[in-house]
Amino acid sequence: MPKLATLILAAGESKRFGSCKHLVKIGKETFIEHQLSIAQTITPDHVAVVVGAYADEIKEKIHGKAIVFENKHWQMGIGSSLAHGVRQLQNYDGVLVLLADQVAIAQQGLLALRDRWFENTENIVCARYDNILGVPTIFPRKYYSEIFMLHEDVGAKHLIQRYIENTVAVDIPTALFDIDTLADLEKLA
Repeated sequence: MPKLATLILAAGESKRFGSCKHLVKIGKETFIEHQLSIAQTITPDHVAVVVGAYADEIKEKIHGKAIVFENKHWQMGIGSSLAHGVRQLQNYDGVLVLLADQVAIAQQGLLALRDRWFENTENIVCARYDNILGVPTIFPRKYYSEIFMLHEDVGAKHLIQRYIENTVAVDIPTALFDIDTLADLEKLA
């Protein structure tokens, strides 16, 4: 069976939020703990988190639930963190990329992504929401070299567009909602 890992990106500064949004609680868990719980049901024993800003604080919440990769160049943006994380996971056949602030995504959406990827592990499998194709996304190994080249505050959406003929979209409407500001948090509540 192909090996799949989940990579949670939690390296950003949360500038628009004003503090570390990954440590905000929803219910009894912080954002990062919530995402870890879901990720562990998708790829048990194969979950990693990229940290950067607030690295020490976030590591405390992980408590051995995942491998932690610290991106020393997190200021360069999400592309840098994605490249750093995938580089560490390059022995996997695919990497499911999940943002720590996409806390509205339920387990069934990620299971649907995983199941579609297992049907053809050469395809990129991504979420479709509000006419957008984006994260969460599973990238197969054949795209890693292009991900390694990312270094700016740009993710891998352009890879989805460039390889649209090899991309399968799964409807996950809740992927539209991520927490960037306090107002976004209020909407979640």
